[in-house]
Amino acid sequence: MDGMIRIGICDDNALIAEKLEALIIRYGEEHNIDVETYVYHDGSEVLEDRIQFDILFLDVEMPETDGIDTAKQIRKWDARVKIIFITSYTHYMRNAFAVHAFEYLVKPFNTAKVNMVLTEVFDFIEKENKSHDISLVMGGELKVFASNDIYYFERVRRKIKMSTTQGDFEFNGVLSEIMEKVKDFDFEYCHKSVIVNLFHCKRIAGADLYLDNGETLPIAQKRAVEFKARLFDYIEENFKLL
Repeated sequence: MDGMIRIGICDDNALIAEKLEALIIRYGEEHNIDVETYVYHDGSEVLEDRIQFDILFLDVEMPETDGIDTAKQIRKWDARVKIIFITSYTHYMRNAFAVHAFEYLVKPFNTAKVNMVLTEVFDFIEKENKSHDISLVMGGELKVFASNDIYYFERVRRKIKMSTTQGDFEFNGVLSEIMEKVKDFDFEYCHKSVIVNLFHCKRIAGADLYLDNGETLPIAQKRAVEFKARLFDYIEENFKLL
């Protein structure tokens, strides 16, 4: 992996923060990844520093500014940082998705658990950096977007809504023609009116598809089997562990 990876660690328990930092540094050394770590003991310290992290480990429960509130503030100015919550309780998952969390690490954690999460997030970042340009005509102008910056396309009334890391765009178009442009970049129909970027698909629960930006999309019953198989193949081909 090219370049330095900035990683923030925030936990009010100094021993846990130090242990996690040591495991991250060791992982970086073993996998030839340059990591730069920053340790904090409250969310307010992270917000005050305002560093652009690649990855941020956030304890959910802290005395002053907890992890959820910290993440909400960070998301106002940083859509790209991969937030990993540190928690003793898995019931925080719903709140984690609300602030676009990448993953969560349950206490007490060991080397194997931390390594598993680090493998997932580093693989994701590496894949994220290998994006493709997609050209679209909007309002008579040709605009170019990186494929990994696009979450999905949705037909809304007679227009196309495109959800991206830079916000939502709406333009005239036909969904089938959009599909022709993006099908080679790992986009797939999950519903007759929605084309989703498989890169941003996090998990499936019933007929709901959860994205890494916290949104939920419907999976059409008629497409469910085919879509799930396509997503599984994509994950298997592109990521070592998910």
